[in-house]
Amino acid sequence: MSNNRLLFHVSLFLCFASAQINSQTYNFIQDDFNSIEGVAIAEQAIWKLVNAERQKAGLSELSYDVSLQSAARQHSQEMLKLNYFSHTSPIAELKNPSDRVYRTGLSDYVVGENIAVHSLDVAHDEIAAQLMEQWMKSPGHRANILRPEFTHIGAGVISFKDSVVKDTLIRGARGRLVIYTIRHYGTQVFAARSISFSKLTLSKSISEFLILDLRYDYDRGALASFNNYTQFFQPSEGKMSIYIEFPLQPAIQIFLAHIQNDYTKEYTSFFQDIFVYENILKTMDKLSLIPYPIRSKEIRIEKKPAYFLEGEAVVLNGNSNTQCLMHVDDERYYELEADQNKIYFKIPIVEDGKTKKILWAFGSTREKTVRNLLMIDTAELKVEGPVKKVFVKN
Repeated sequence: MSNNRLLFHVSLFLCFASAQINSQTYNFIQDDFNSIEGVAIAEQAIWKLVNAERQKAGLSELSYDVSLQSAARQHSQEMLKLNYFSHTSPIAELKNPSDRVYRTGLSDYVVGENIAVHSLDVAHDEIAAQLMEQWMKSPGHRANILRPEFTHIGAGVISFKDSVVKDTLIRGARGRLVIYTIRHYGTQVFAARSISFSKLTLSKSISEFLILDLRYDYDRGALASFNNYTQFFQPSEGKMSIYIEFPLQPAIQIFLAHIQNDYTKEYTSFFQDIFVYENILKTMDKLSLIPYPIRSKEIRIEKKPAYFLEGEAVVLNGNSNTQCLMHVDDERYYELEADQNKIYFKIPIVEDGKTKKILWAFGSTREKTVRNLLMIDTAELKVEGPVKKVFVKN
């Protein structure tokens, strides 16, 4: 028996040891601001006025979103309480509009915000009209309202009215002066949305992985694809190391390629195989034939606990040419297929103490636009006791 085959059998024996796991599940879709109350009549009036302006411009109407409404209400309320007027919050974790949207359980990447304030003592519909008038007179705010890319809106109006009675003495006549303080803070939050998530959770389970550990001499970049998963690798001092852990499936299409042209990012294949568990030794033998000096190679099946990010979503306004790529950091991505405008995924998240940036990009075969962002702090997963901040923003 060859050394490679002996190594495989030893690894297989060691990797199926039992493990105890924490079954806690972390749910991203949670609105932190849904208890804030706003002037609902004025908020709905703003939505109608915005769509009226978009209709005049020949644009599609915006759908109303209660989570965007929560983000808008939170900012209006904060500006009122802290007595400031700005898109930038003095509270670090709520600094910009995307931070506030993220805290409502939304991962929308392309967002916009309009703010306004006035002090007229008027009915709710007129509060909305006055705010809208300010926005339409401002080129920047008007551009947000008429931005073709936006698909959803939420409005938040927080009103404050107070009075102080002062005694007066005018020409010997005593009287009372009532001084009113009135402020209406309005915020609009917009989003360009391609998918709407109904589930986005992080949980730990014991799973089987196919592990490829290949090291060889080569001085140019490479990629490895396992079914719908692709990862990029860079050499170090003329040596290449490819290491992948992929959830075990009945059949796995393995594709390895090296970069042919650094400018066009063209790759040339140097290994292809369809891996099945029963033929693992065959794949090992084929791997020995790659056209580069091999320093070490190993393929094994390992059963171990791992965190998985699982999600379900509906694709909005998609067509047969629409593609979705799910990027994890900058060196790997998954191709997600839509089934009747629905997508489902369950991908492993490496618990290495680093913050993972996950992006969803949509578009045609050639051009795609990032639409959603999620960040996971895996360092928090190692903390004993309740985990508080898994889905960080920055």
